[in-house]
Amino acid sequence: MSNNSKLTLIVDGNWLFMSRMAVLLNKIKNVDDLCNELELLMIKSIKLVLRNFPDIDNIVFVSDGGSWRKNIDISEIEEALKKLEICDVVGYKETRVHSDEIDWEYVFDKFNKFQQVLEEHNITTCHEHHIEGDDWAWYWSTTLNASGTNTIIWTKDNDLKQLVNTDTNGCFTVWWNKDNGLFKKAVDENEMHWFFNNEYSENDQIMNNVIKKSSKVTDINPYDIVVEKIFMGDLGDNILPLAMRSAKNPESNKKFRISRKDINYDIDINDDAAVRNYFINLMNNKSYINRIINNDIELIMKHFDFNKKMVWLNKSQYPDEVLNEMKQHKLIGISKDINMVESLLQSRANDVENILENI
Repeated sequence: MSNNSKLTLIVDGNWLFMSRMAVLLNKIKNVDDLCNELELLMIKSIKLVLRNFPDIDNIVFVSDGGSWRKNIDISEIEEALKKLEICDVVGYKETRVHSDEIDWEYVFDKFNKFQQVLEEHNITTCHEHHIEGDDWAWYWSTTLNASGTNTIIWTKDNDLKQLVNTDTNGCFTVWWNKDNGLFKKAVDENEMHWFFNNEYSENDQIMNNVIKKSSKVTDINPYDIVVEKIFMGDLGDNILPLAMRSAKNPESNKKFRISRKDINYDIDINDDAAVRNYFINLMNNKSYINRIINNDIELIMKHFDFNKKMVWLNKSQYPDEVLNEMKQHKLIGISKDINMVESLLQSRANDVENILENI
């Protein structure tokens, strides 16, 4: 067997877990039965993906362990955030809540044990305190691409579309789920190494196989996703837009974010001078002049740096301790064999049923 995977499936474990739980929640009320069926449904779902994409030869299962981003000090930009007057200033993703009807501590404990079972059967899993599944998806897609391994990120998290990539050897990362289809990086074919490049030819064939099995294919520029979320924010994650403008009618209380058509998607987000000039010009734009609510350029720049750290999955944005923690994780092996996991979970579920029948 080859030492390198040709195509690795990166599973967004939290999305898989919560989406399958939503299917079962109204059907099964007993929490033990719910967890048993949930584990089996997750495994069966993974098997369907493997059947759909036979080139997959390895699985990496990632999940949230909290977020290092929640520990970032917001005191310097709190004034800027309050001026936006959109919502109360709370922590990163603290607007998300879970139903009180479920014993979530118990359920997540079972989820952690499910991941342990995967690892015991040679499936690489990643779950560490203060590291999100998004971070692991970034780490593994970039690490594997660098070693010549293509990856499919299986998720519905739109933030992870920023990770799609194709390098000059045709090695790729794509974003996929059954409902939305395949998202891949829009690539200028002139940039590819077409001639006398066996690597490119092999990767191109794998990509074509993936495309054939996808109901819909969309080419995107992943950098656009980063820029747009930094500038416009994401209220679902409690990331606020960098600037808000008031309505033309002074009697109206309506406020508006920066329009997409006014965002410079080509801006270098590492060039503070370019970002500063962008906002100075925006404030003098006829559609924005005297209407920007938070018009302090220094606060906007601090807010920009904050949003960049919240949004951009890039090595430059990670604390050294988080990077070092991720680097400790290695592939257990190259494996997609989850049949033994399914058999074990099915056996456990049957044992529980037998015990209940004998009570």
